[in-house]
Amino acid sequence: MYCALGKNDQKIHVVPSQNLVIIRMGDAADSNNLVPVALDYQMWEFLNKVFCVTTALAENITVTIKVFPNPFTDELNVGLENTGIKQLVTVYDVYAKTIYRQTVTGLQTINTSAWPVGIYFVQQGNQKYKVVKR
Repeated sequence: MYCALGKNDQKIHVVPSQNLVIIRMGDAADSNNLVPVALDYQMWEFLNKVFCVTTALAENITVTIKVFPNPFTDELNVGLENTGIKQLVTVYDVYAKTIYRQTVTGLQTINTSAWPVGIYFVQQGNQKYKVVKR
């Protein structure tokens, strides 16, 4: 953008990337009729809303976790549909004690042979699953 201030408070703004030229013509500013500086700010704030587009897009990726088999015995498989995405997976017992906590990508097989028989909760983000060890 190029800006110039001319005689009698005239202004020119040139924005080559937008093929835009804005010229402010008007009476000369005097001690009674000053052009407020805020006018330029307000003008560009409005024009940015009209001409500028956001190039950064929020990307919402939904990752669905798969937990199997249920019930399980010595191994529990925790898998992610969208492989390559790292996700924190946490397993709690019924007393809310953390039994397993790992960042996984793709399919992860958890050795559960040392876990007692009972109910467990697998959590990834806001998704929670109840699984049973027999």
